[in-house]
Amino acid sequence: MKIFISHAVANKNIARSLAEALEATKEKVTTFLASRPGDIRADEDWLDGIKRALQEADAYIIILTPESVLRPWINFEAGAALFFKRRLVFVRIQTLSTDDIPLPMNSRQVYAIDVKEQLIAVFDSIGLSLADPDHAVSKIIANSATDAVTGEREPAWDGIQIGGVFYAWAGPLFGLRDLDPVSPPASLLEEIEKRGLKPRWASKNHLSHHIERGLAQVFATDRKTWRRPVSDQDRPLMVSAQQG
Repeated sequence: MKIFISHAVANKNIARSLAEALEATKEKVTTFLASRPGDIRADEDWLDGIKRALQEADAYIIILTPESVLRPWINFEAGAALFFKRRLVFVRIQTLSTDDIPLPMNSRQVYAIDVKEQLIAVFDSIGLSLADPDHAVSKIIANSATDAVTGEREPAWDGIQIGGVFYAWAGPLFGLRDLDPVSPPASLLEEIEKRGLKPRWASKNHLSHHIERGLAQVFATDRKTWRRPVSDQDRPLMVSAQQG
Protein backbone atom coordinates (compact mmCIF):
# COMPACT_ATOMS: atom_id res chain seq x y z
CA MET A 1 0.00 0.00 0.00
CA LYS A 2 1.25 3.48 -0.92
CA ILE A 3 0.16 6.29 1.40
CA PHE A 4 0.48 10.00 0.58
CA ILE A 5 0.89 12.08 3.75
CA SER A 6 -0.11 15.70 3.15
CA HIS A 7 1.43 18.18 5.59
CA ALA A 8 2.91 21.65 5.99
CA VAL A 9 6.71 21.87 5.94
CA ALA A 10 6.55 23.22 9.50
CA ASN A 11 5.07 19.87 10.55
CA LYS A 12 7.59 17.64 8.81
CA ASN A 13 8.67 15.95 12.06
CA ILE A 14 5.08 15.06 12.94
CA ALA A 15 4.63 13.68 9.42
CA ARG A 16 7.82 11.61 9.66
CA SER A 17 6.72 10.13 12.98
CA LEU A 18 3.42 9.10 11.43
CA ALA A 19 5.22 7.70 8.36
CA GLU A 20 7.53 5.61 10.57
CA ALA A 21 4.56 4.15 12.43
CA LEU A 22 2.83 3.30 9.15
CA GLU A 23 5.92 1.64 7.69
CA ALA A 24 6.44 -0.38 10.89
CA THR A 25 3.20 -2.30 10.42
CA LYS A 26 3.29 -5.96 9.43
CA GLU A 27 1.59 -5.01 6.17
CA LYS A 28 3.78 -3.76 3.31
CA VAL A 29 3.44 0.03 3.40
CA THR A 30 5.40 2.82 1.72
CA THR A 31 4.76 6.49 2.43
CA PHE A 32 5.37 9.70 0.52
CA LEU A 33 6.40 12.95 2.20
CA ALA A 34 7.22 15.93 0.00
CA SER A 35 9.50 17.25 2.77
CA ARG A 36 11.59 14.05 3.00
CA PRO A 37 14.76 13.99 0.91
CA GLY A 38 14.56 11.38 -1.83
CA ASP A 39 10.79 11.05 -2.03
CA ILE A 40 10.80 13.40 -5.02
CA ARG A 41 13.25 12.04 -7.56
CA ALA A 42 16.31 14.12 -8.36
CA ASP A 43 15.44 14.05 -12.07
CA GLU A 44 11.92 15.48 -11.73
CA ASP A 45 10.38 18.87 -11.03
CA TRP A 46 8.97 19.36 -7.52
CA LEU A 47 5.38 19.83 -8.72
CA ASP A 48 5.65 16.87 -11.10
CA GLY A 49 6.86 14.75 -8.17
CA ILE A 50 3.82 15.75 -6.12
CA LYS A 51 1.46 14.93 -8.98
CA ARG A 52 3.12 11.55 -9.54
CA ALA A 53 2.81 10.64 -5.87
CA LEU A 54 -0.83 11.76 -5.77
CA GLN A 55 -1.63 9.54 -8.75
CA GLU A 56 0.22 6.51 -7.36
CA ALA A 57 -1.20 6.65 -3.82
CA ASP A 58 -3.68 4.06 -2.58
CA ALA A 59 -4.65 6.21 0.41
CA TYR A 60 -4.16 9.77 1.62
CA ILE A 61 -3.69 11.11 5.14
CA ILE A 62 -4.12 14.88 5.54
CA ILE A 63 -2.42 16.30 8.66
CA LEU A 64 -4.26 19.37 9.98
CA THR A 65 -2.47 21.71 12.39
CA PRO A 66 -2.66 25.46 13.14
CA GLU A 67 0.17 25.80 10.59
CA SER A 68 -1.41 23.76 7.79
CA VAL A 69 -5.19 24.08 7.98
CA LEU A 70 -5.42 27.28 5.90
CA ARG A 71 -2.82 26.33 3.28
CA PRO A 72 -4.21 25.97 -0.24
CA TRP A 73 -1.96 22.97 -0.93
CA ILE A 74 -3.72 20.99 1.80
CA ASN A 75 -7.04 21.51 0.02
CA PHE A 76 -5.45 20.73 -3.35
CA GLU A 77 -4.06 17.41 -2.15
CA ALA A 78 -7.30 16.47 -0.38
CA GLY A 79 -9.15 17.26 -3.59
CA ALA A 80 -6.85 14.89 -5.49
CA ALA A 81 -7.86 12.05 -3.18
CA LEU A 82 -11.53 12.69 -3.93
CA PHE A 83 -10.83 13.01 -7.67
CA PHE A 84 -8.96 9.70 -7.80
CA LYS A 85 -11.60 8.09 -5.52
CA ARG A 86 -9.01 6.83 -3.03
CA ARG A 87 -9.28 6.39 0.72
CA LEU A 88 -8.95 9.75 2.50
CA VAL A 89 -8.35 10.28 6.22
CA PHE A 90 -8.11 13.64 8.00
CA VAL A 91 -6.04 13.81 11.18
CA ARG A 92 -5.05 16.61 13.53
CA ILE A 93 -3.02 17.35 16.62
CA GLN A 94 -4.86 18.65 19.67
CA THR A 95 -3.43 22.18 19.40
CA LEU A 96 -5.86 22.61 16.49
CA SER A 97 -9.42 22.85 17.76
CA THR A 98 -12.09 21.16 15.68
CA ASP A 99 -13.86 24.57 15.68
CA ASP A 100 -10.96 25.97 13.60
CA ILE A 101 -11.25 23.35 10.86
CA PRO A 102 -13.14 24.87 7.88
CA LEU A 103 -15.67 23.24 5.61
CA PRO A 104 -15.74 20.80 3.96
CA MET A 105 -13.04 19.16 6.09
CA ASN A 106 -14.90 19.61 9.37
CA SER A 107 -17.86 17.67 7.95
CA ARG A 108 -15.75 14.49 8.14
CA GLN A 109 -14.28 12.54 11.04
CA VAL A 110 -10.96 14.13 12.04
CA TYR A 111 -8.80 11.96 14.31
CA ALA A 112 -6.34 13.36 16.87
CA ILE A 113 -3.13 11.40 16.25
CA ASP A 114 -1.62 12.50 19.57
CA VAL A 115 -4.33 10.44 21.34
CA LYS A 116 -3.60 6.70 21.37
CA GLU A 117 -7.14 5.44 20.84
CA GLN A 118 -7.69 7.81 17.91
CA LEU A 119 -4.34 6.95 16.30
CA ILE A 120 -5.32 3.28 16.45
CA ALA A 121 -8.62 4.23 14.79
CA VAL A 122 -6.69 5.91 11.95
CA PHE A 123 -4.80 2.69 11.27
CA ASP A 124 -8.00 0.64 11.50
CA SER A 125 -9.71 2.93 8.99
CA ILE A 126 -7.13 2.08 6.31
CA GLY A 127 -6.89 -1.59 7.20
CA LEU A 128 -3.58 -1.51 9.07
CA SER A 129 -2.49 -2.62 12.54
CA LEU A 130 -0.46 -0.21 14.69
CA ALA A 131 2.55 -2.14 16.02
CA ASP A 132 3.40 -0.07 19.11
CA PRO A 133 0.72 2.55 19.89
CA ASP A 134 2.40 3.97 23.00
CA HIS A 135 5.73 4.53 21.23
CA ALA A 136 4.07 6.01 18.14
CA VAL A 137 1.97 8.48 20.13
CA SER A 138 4.90 9.54 22.32
CA LYS A 139 6.98 10.35 19.22
CA ILE A 140 4.14 12.34 17.64
CA ILE A 141 3.63 14.31 20.87
CA ALA A 142 7.36 15.04 21.16
CA ASN A 143 7.57 16.19 17.56
CA SER A 144 4.42 18.28 17.92
CA ALA A 145 6.28 20.30 20.53
CA THR A 146 9.43 20.72 18.43
CA ASP A 147 7.48 21.65 15.30
CA ALA A 148 5.41 24.30 17.08
CA VAL A 149 7.91 27.14 16.78
CA THR A 150 7.01 30.83 16.69
CA GLY A 151 8.52 34.14 15.69
CA GLU A 152 9.17 36.24 12.62
CA ARG A 153 11.00 33.41 10.85
CA GLU A 154 8.24 30.94 11.66
CA PRO A 155 8.27 28.40 8.82
CA ALA A 156 4.52 27.92 9.21
CA TRP A 157 3.88 31.39 7.82
CA ASP A 158 3.39 31.49 4.10
CA GLY A 159 3.27 34.86 2.41
CA ILE A 160 5.25 37.76 0.97
CA GLN A 161 7.03 40.72 2.55
CA ILE A 162 6.44 43.92 0.54
CA GLY A 163 7.33 47.41 1.74
CA GLY A 164 7.67 46.41 5.36
CA VAL A 165 4.29 44.62 5.44
CA PHE A 166 3.80 40.84 5.45
CA TYR A 167 0.95 39.54 3.29
CA ALA A 168 -0.01 36.05 4.50
CA TRP A 169 -2.32 33.40 3.09
CA ALA A 170 -1.33 30.75 5.65
CA GLY A 171 0.01 30.69 9.18
CA PRO A 172 -1.23 31.04 12.77
CA LEU A 173 -3.80 33.69 11.84
CA PHE A 174 -6.40 32.49 14.34
CA GLY A 175 -6.77 34.76 17.33
CA LEU A 176 -5.29 37.86 15.66
CA ARG A 177 -7.32 41.07 16.00
CA ASP A 178 -9.22 41.99 12.84
CA LEU A 179 -8.64 45.53 11.54
CA ASP A 180 -10.05 47.36 8.52
CA PRO A 181 -9.34 45.98 5.03
CA VAL A 182 -6.32 47.23 3.11
CA SER A 183 -5.67 47.60 -0.62
CA PRO A 184 -2.94 45.42 -2.16
CA PRO A 185 0.41 46.89 -3.22
CA ALA A 186 0.95 46.97 -6.98
CA SER A 187 3.30 43.98 -7.07
CA LEU A 188 1.40 41.62 -4.74
CA LEU A 189 -0.54 39.63 -7.34
CA GLU A 190 2.56 39.15 -9.49
CA GLU A 191 4.59 37.97 -6.49
CA ILE A 192 1.85 35.50 -5.52
CA GLU A 193 1.96 33.99 -9.03
CA LYS A 194 5.74 33.64 -8.74
CA ARG A 195 5.08 31.38 -5.72
CA GLY A 196 3.09 29.01 -7.92
CA LEU A 197 -0.29 30.16 -6.62
CA LYS A 198 -3.23 31.78 -8.39
CA PRO A 199 -4.63 35.06 -6.96
CA ARG A 200 -8.37 35.62 -7.24
CA TRP A 201 -10.80 38.37 -6.28
CA ALA A 202 -13.70 36.69 -4.50
CA SER A 203 -17.17 37.59 -3.32
CA LYS A 204 -17.24 38.78 0.27
CA ASN A 205 -20.67 37.16 0.73
CA HIS A 206 -19.45 33.74 -0.37
CA LEU A 207 -16.22 33.33 1.60
CA SER A 208 -17.21 29.96 3.05
CA HIS A 209 -17.98 28.66 -0.45
CA HIS A 210 -14.56 29.76 -1.72
CA ILE A 211 -12.83 28.13 1.25
CA GLU A 212 -14.69 24.89 0.52
CA ARG A 213 -13.23 25.02 -2.99
CA GLY A 214 -9.70 25.18 -1.58
CA LEU A 215 -9.02 28.93 -1.63
CA ALA A 216 -7.23 30.76 1.18
CA GLN A 217 -7.79 34.41 2.10
CA VAL A 218 -4.88 36.88 2.04
CA PHE A 219 -4.24 39.15 5.02
CA ALA A 220 -1.78 41.92 5.78
CA THR A 221 -0.46 41.17 9.28
CA ASP A 222 2.24 41.94 11.81
CA ARG A 223 2.24 38.18 12.64
CA LYS A 224 1.80 39.07 16.32
CA THR A 225 -1.46 40.82 17.17
CA TRP A 226 -3.46 41.96 14.11
CA ARG A 227 -4.55 41.07 10.59
CA ARG A 228 -6.19 43.13 7.83
CA PRO A 229 -7.98 41.47 4.89
CA VAL A 230 -6.54 42.47 1.54
CA SER A 231 -9.45 43.79 -0.50
CA ASP A 232 -10.35 45.70 -3.66
CA GLN A 233 -13.79 47.28 -3.97
CA ASP A 234 -15.05 45.08 -1.13
CA ARG A 235 -13.74 41.92 -2.85
CA PRO A 236 -11.33 39.93 -0.67
CA LEU A 237 -8.15 38.62 -2.25
CA MET A 238 -7.76 34.84 -2.13
CA VAL A 239 -5.25 32.33 -3.51
CA SER A 240 -5.50 28.78 -4.76
CA ALA A 241 -3.02 26.19 -5.92
CA GLN A 242 -2.22 26.35 -9.62
CA GLN A 243 -3.57 23.31 -11.43
CA GLY A 244 -2.55 21.87 -14.77
